[in-house]
Amino acid sequence: MVAGIVIHGGKILISQRPAGKHLEGMWEFPGGKVQVGESHEIALRRELSEELGINAIIGPEFHFVDHKYPEKWVKIWFYLCGVESGEPSSLERNPFKWIDLEELSQFKFPPADACLLEDLRNSSISELQASLK
Repeated sequence: MVAGIVIHGGKILISQRPAGKHLEGMWEFPGGKVQVGESHEIALRRELSEELGINAIIGPEFHFVDHKYPEKWVKIWFYLCGVESGEPSSLERNPFKWIDLEELSQFKFPPADACLLEDLRNSSISELQASLK
């Protein structure tokens, strides 16, 4: 799995997990599965286009999660991303929000994201944006 920490206008993008899915209703960073033969970057660009209708700039890897839930095991690579073109819209009908880093604690994220969220809280948006250049 790959996910993007999409940064634009000094904010980051989060989306809500759909009803009927594992961890439904929790908030996450958009992304999805890597298909056979895809690099992480290509998969993430495809997923952000399919989910949100944006063409993304895929920056450096920011964090890796290897977490075992009782019902499944997840490995997720998180990349810093920017918006090259397009305005995000919920193509898959999942709510999304642009938030400040300081607002992360107001949203319920999956347990696997705990260390990622800590790393984000210890960063500044300007540091993250500088990594995209």
